[in-house]
Amino acid sequence: MDMENIVFTNAQLNNTGFQASTLAGAHFLLANLNGADFGGADLTKANLAGAKLINADLTGADLTGANLFGADLFGAHLIGADLTDAKLTDAVFTDSILKGTILDGTDLTKNL
Repeated sequence: MDMENIVFTNAQLNNTGFQASTLAGAHFLLANLNGADFGGADLTKANLAGAKLINADLTGADLTGANLFGADLFGAHLIGADLTDAKLTDAVFTDSILKGTILDGTDLTKNL
């Protein structure tokens, strides 16, 4: 599914399936995405600032340059996800699975 630059600001998208979708540049600002499945999705430069991604599946997702400022990723699966140059300030990763996650160019100082 191709949804580049689509706007989902403040949307309620719990448990929605976005597997292998192209969501480059999409805006999920403050969206509720608890349990959403983004496995293999292209979220390059997506705006997920303040989004609730509790227990979301982001396995293999491309989040290169994505804005995750203040996002809640509690229990999220980020196995093999690419977070190169992503903005992660104040993002919450408690109980998240980060095995094989690419974090090149990211700053996790405020997340520890």
